[in-house]
Amino acid sequence: QAWQLQIHSFNIAWSIMLLSWGANQCGQCCTDDDASDHRGCLVWPRLTTVASISSRLGIQISIASISIGEAHTLLLSDYGDVFACGRNREGQLGLDGGPDVHQVSIVEALRPWHIARVACGTKHSVAVSRDGRSFEWGSLLPLTGTDEEVMYRRKGLGRDFEEDLNEKQRRIVAESWSQFITNGTAIEENDGGLKALEDHERRRTSVRSPRECPGLDGLLIVGVACGFAHSVLCTNSGVLYSAGYNEKGQLGNGSRQPSPTFSRVELPGVCRINGGQGTATLACGLNHNAAVLEEGELVTWGMGTFGQLGLGHGRKEARVPGTVDIGAVQQVACGDHHVLAYTWSGELFCFGHRDAVGGNSHFERMPQLNRNFQNATIERLYAGGMGSFVTTSKSASLCSWGYNQRFQIGRGAQDLEPLKPYPTLSPIAGMNLQSFFAGSYTCVAAMDLPKTPVLPAGVQNTSGNALLLAAFRNSATWNVTVTARDNSRQLGAHSSVLRARCPSLASRLKPGRGDNSWDLELLNYSSKAVAALLEYLYCDYCEADIGVASELRPLAKEFNLAHLGSGVEVSTVTKSADEEIEWVRGPNGQWVSKAIQEMSGSWAKEVADSVSTYASDIASLVADGAEKHPDFVDLAIQQLDGHVQRVLVARPLLQCLDFFRAMLEDGFANVVDASGAIIVSAENAAALASCLHLLVSDARVPEDTLGALALLVEAHRCCLFDIVHRVQSILIDLLDGADAVLLKELTYAAELYGLSKLATQVRSSSPA
Repeated sequence: QAWQLQIHSFNIAWSIMLLSWGANQCGQCCTDDDASDHRGCLVWPRLTTVASISSRLGIQISIASISIGEAHTLLLSDYGDVFACGRNREGQLGLDGGPDVHQVSIVEALRPWHIARVACGTKHSVAVSRDGRSFEWGSLLPLTGTDEEVMYRRKGLGRDFEEDLNEKQRRIVAESWSQFITNGTAIEENDGGLKALEDHERRRTSVRSPRECPGLDGLLIVGVACGFAHSVLCTNSGVLYSAGYNEKGQLGNGSRQPSPTFSRVELPGVCRINGGQGTATLACGLNHNAAVLEEGELVTWGMGTFGQLGLGHGRKEARVPGTVDIGAVQQVACGDHHVLAYTWSGELFCFGHRDAVGGNSHFERMPQLNRNFQNATIERLYAGGMGSFVTTSKSASLCSWGYNQRFQIGRGAQDLEPLKPYPTLSPIAGMNLQSFFAGSYTCVAAMDLPKTPVLPAGVQNTSGNALLLAAFRNSATWNVTVTARDNSRQLGAHSSVLRARCPSLASRLKPGRGDNSWDLELLNYSSKAVAALLEYLYCDYCEADIGVASELRPLAKEFNLAHLGSGVEVSTVTKSADEEIEWVRGPNGQWVSKAIQEMSGSWAKEVADSVSTYASDIASLVADGAEKHPDFVDLAIQQLDGHVQRVLVARPLLQCLDFFRAMLEDGFANVVDASGAIIVSAENAAALASCLHLLVSDARVPEDTLGALALLVEAHRCCLFDIVHRVQSILIDLLDGADAVLLKELTYAAELYGLSKLATQVRSSSPA
């Protein structure tokens, strides 16, 4: 039932949607289902709203960043929570359960920390908290070797290292091997060669719960990138540390010796990374890395067989970072076997595998200038697998090129030139790219919902205020029966919402058969058009194909809904490819020239100047005072000292809240005072009133710690868990400058209400 949702939005709208495409055999596309074709792929971008994931989890999610490995995905929320889906056979999701997780799930083990960054390797993951701590999980090298974790058996020319070689022969082989993996470094210990061989043959094991990254005590980590089986972290002073496999020198410490413990990368000179600015200045491919130093110098190291290091024909690998001579670089990105670098002079260089970048860099192992974007300024670079992606100032779309073996380039099955950039995501007004990540075979983009209130068909609308959306979908709460021309579907609404959102439509209400019940007849319009109109009133968006959108045009004008009219104009206009003539779809379904159908007069000006009034409209659904109205419930919030504060709340809002719905049902006459108001007890009446206002507006967000604590108490008591979650983040933000007494109160509150993230942050803020 819709009213059972425990999602009560702090923000007016969940304004992010996810578009994903490519391989989805393990559920890594965040679609919350098994959507894919017979090849296990999403051939075309598939939309999933963050609101739908939030509703299922019971936790409001606002996406801050995304990371994707070979077959798993991590989502990071603004609140510092980590969510995961996809392959979990090696424990790379940090979740209990089966080998694959097809629904986005929260990583409970990380909830005590406010995570600021996440990164996915091929089969492992790393997270960095806001206070600089780092965690890793998945397929990792064990911290201590055991007989099961170390392979001693080396076979070559049909001979076994342990069984067929005597002690002297084993020592000679081990010393020779150690010279190779340590890059000629002398072994001082008597059995140093054997130990080096054992360490190199250590196998990765599955670490299913996040562990702290070893070797980083006392360091403040601010950046992270991961490759096939190695990780590179950046400190706040710009120093790099790495751990993992090292057979191609990808750890950058001069050897080929693997290490489960992080050690310093030998950067040239005394240069530092630019403040650890995430993927813009630090990136990992499968077995190579690239970093931008403080003066814009680009350095690369690791495997270079396909030219991905850009260091010259003779450099198939680099065990320490080497400088790429292309001038000052502002951004860098790495695919599996290629690198993209964008310079401050506006030049894009690509080098690496020919299937990813084309040209001769694969053979010459030198950077190659890409001339496809000479007339545009590149805003962001992205790379993953054999694909490359850019956004430019000239176009709002995401352009891509490369090898499309699992449809990760986002072009479906079209026969396009693979190495020529094409738009992957067609721009829709306001549909801005907020976050994007390209994995080896999968891409996920977090985008704003379009500014136009009329969304294309197929874009499922779950935006708007969560409580209103729940009320709209719960026919048991309707007190308005809506009748359309064809009457082919049940339609209903709430009189309070209609009066707040569209007074001219509410003026058409006629008394129904019951108390406070109403009838609304819209017999000139189809059920589809009326349903889209109601969806717009509740959510500020509606989904409509071009036929329904054209029918919304006269509806918007009749009821003076200028903002809806602006969406209709965007959705019903097309342009001839050859003659540049604009055409408009009319209410009768026929196309006419826009010059003939051009709007005129005051309505045209209203549409052109329109802005959404959704926030202010729904804020009126909760009001201070005690004025009686059948659409509203009068709440008398009573403190223990007898102080009473009156608040009016629209009935459908309370009907979707378990705590208050029980008070509206029969059998609760003892909570009604002489004036008919429902009595609600509270420790702090003003705080509970603020909670009710926060159901529809952000106007009452507390700015001080004591106010936030009072809000926390009332929100938890009334089961407003989304507000509890948000208040926890507010309290964390207010920790700076808190004295010992206040820290003690916060510790008690965190323990009492189970706020593990707040408890962790308070401990880290408390004096030793």
